[in-house]
Amino acid sequence: MATMACDATGRRLYTAEFKRLQIERILRGEITAAEPSRELGIARSLIQRWKHLMAKGSETAVGANEEVVPLSELRTAHQRIRELERALGRKTMEVEILQAARDEIKKAASVRRVQAATHRPVSTICQVLRIGRATVYRAVAPRARRNAKAADRLVAAHLRVVLRERATYG
Repeated sequence: MATMACDATGRRLYTAEFKRLQIERILRGEITAAEPSRELGIARSLIQRWKHLMAKGSETAVGANEEVVPLSELRTAHQRIRELERALGRKTMEVEILQAARDEIKKAASVRRVQAATHRPVSTICQVLRIGRATVYRAVAPRARRNAKAADRLVAAHLRVVLRERATYG
């Protein structure tokens, strides 16, 4: 008589079509709510629940045995959406800051400061910033040459002083 199946726990599961037909019979006045309850061996309150759910959410709700969209789930979903939007905003801001920092750090001196602060190899820093190592070393080389020239001048001046103080023949 009834289109039903059983789940893993042995509970009887009635199809949404069967539930709808029983509720329509009750609403048309063909039978009372107690009659299908007796015939199927289920509680009268379950029949009333089917009737209530059908009135509120039609066949989908009756088939799912709940309201179409429970208000608590809707509120939870809205709260989660707000949290995700805030997180997305923070991450967007972080990306913008990091992109600006990457543009600034492409200058070799900045890469050297990052290396000193993080104790990471230049190659790793360049990989994260998506810049070539040659860019870093090319920018550092002129400074090193300037420092070397300054050091050479100091050594030359010191040598001149030492040579003047020494007694030499020639």
